[in-house]
Parts: sequence; C-alpha cells; structure tokens
Amino acid sequence: MSVSIQAMLEEARIYWKQHDTRQSIRLSKKLLSILEADVRISQGGGKFSGSSLDAGQIEELYVEALRCRGKWMAETKMESIQGIIDNILKKAVDFATRNDLNSCKLQFTMAKYADKCFTSIKERTNSKEWQSALSLKQYHQDQIDKMSTVIQTPGLSKDVRGQLASKMALLKKQNKLADDDREKCLLEMRSLLTAAVKSYIACLSIGDKYDTRCVFRLCSLWFSNSSDVELNRAIIAEMNATKIPLYKFLPLIYQITSRISEIDTNQDFQKALQSFIAKLAGERGMSQMFSLFFFSRLFLSV
Repeated sequence: MSVSIQAMLEEARIYWKQHDTRQSIRLSKKLLSILEADVRISQGGGKFSGSSLDAGQIEELYVEALRCRGKWMAETKMESIQGIIDNILKKAVDFATRNDLNSCKLQFTMAKYADKCFTSIKERTNSKEWQSALSLKQYHQDQIDKMSTVIQTPGLSKDVRGQLASKMALLKKQNKLADDDREKCLLEMRSLLTAAVKSYIACLSIGDKYDTRCVFRLCSLWFSNSSDVELNRAIIAEMNATKIPLYKFLPLIYQITSRISEIDTNQDFQKALQSFIAKLAGERGMSQMFSLFFFSRLFLSV
C-alpha cells in the first residue's frame, strides 16, 4: 500500500511535467483522500496493514501532497485564490506546525503564491481601468448631486421627479456595487500581502534553502509598502515571534540602513526599521556598526 501511495504522488508529478494537468490534479485529489484516512489512523494510534511507512512518513507525504496540489491548482487557476490558500496551503502549514514537520518548502510555496496574487491585484489597482472606474464613480456622484438639486425644484412634474428618482437610484446602486468590488479587492490585497510576508519570515526561520530569495523579496515588499502601518507592526511582531536568524539579512545591510531618516514623516516605518536594525546590531555585535555609524553621520550632516 505504501509503495502505491508514494508512486501515486510521483506519477502525478510526471503527469504535471508532461503538461497533463487534468490527470495530475485528479491523481492528487485521489491521493489526498487516501492520505487523509491514513493520517486519521496514525493520529488515532492505529497501524497501517501492509504498510512500510511509519506515522511520521505518512504525515510528511500528506503535507507534500497538499503542497503539490495547491501549487498545481494555483498555476491552472482551477480554484479561487482564497480557496487555494485557506483550503489547501494553509491547511498544510497548520498540519505541519501541529506535527512539528519541517515546512520550509511549503512556506516558500505559500509565500510565492500569495506574493504573486498580491502583485497581480496591485497592478490592477494601478491600471488605467482602475483609474477610469474611479473617474466614472465620481461622474455618477456628480450626476446624483445635480439631480438631487433639480428634483427639489418647485413646480416640477410628478413624472419628471419619478424619472430623476429612478435614475438616481440606478446610479447609487452602480456606485455601491463598484465600491463593494473595490473594497473586496483592497481587503484581499492586504490579506495576501500579510500572508506573503508571514510565510517568507516563517520560511527564513525554519530553514536555509530559500534564504536569498526570501530575504530580498521580503525586504522589497516591506520597503515598497512602508506606509502600511499594520504591515510594519506585523513584520516586527513576526520576527520577534519566530526568532528569525537576523544574520540572513546581512547581504542587504546597506540597503536597509540607508532607509534610516530623521526627516521621514512615516514614523511607523522608521520605528519598525530602527527596532529591526537595533536587533540586528545586537545579534551581530560590532561587525556591522561601521555601516550604521556611516549612515547616522550622513543624515546628521544633511
């Protein structure tokens, strides 16, 4: 039974490499149903008849199968963004955390997917279409304001009042739907940014395999969204909670310290940045103090 389970995952991977996405996703679903049953048996203290895998190996295989399915569903867009994160990737992360499994690769997959989706939505909010939609909303509001004034005109016929009222109701409905869509989009973008940052930090705290990519992308996300108060607080909180080895940020020490400023109006970012740099300097001792001293003198001389 164990051989067939492992072989099934490998077979699904082969189908994926051959671009047979339908077959690989179908196999991954079948595999997960088998593994979920095995996980319930293992956690209940039962034994697998005819299986050479122990409970730990079954759990690791289950997490890897979830990771693969989440990655494949994301690339084929066969599931909603939130569905992939909540029902597949986060499910795998939570399971790995509860069972003390190494989830470095899984966290990196989660971070990359959330990051990719965040970037896609961010590009949408900066597009001409997004700006046109905002202009259209303002135009509708101007029309509503004008009609609100006209409808108060003495002597206006009942039919005209009715037509104006209907038109105003329609425009208000359109604006409400547009507002709801924008609000949903912005909330999803914030959620994805937070998920990406947390997973990058978790990946850095668990293993070393993806250090370079995680560090550079984490700092890029942080610095490009430095005005986000919640993000600044979340990054420091996550770094404190996960006890991430701060030496991993040394390749970017000059880029990080160069953002120290006494004239920056973004105080939340400066507080978070200074807190981070203080921790880094404390952990690495005097070896990086020359860089910190250089930039502090630079800003004092401005």
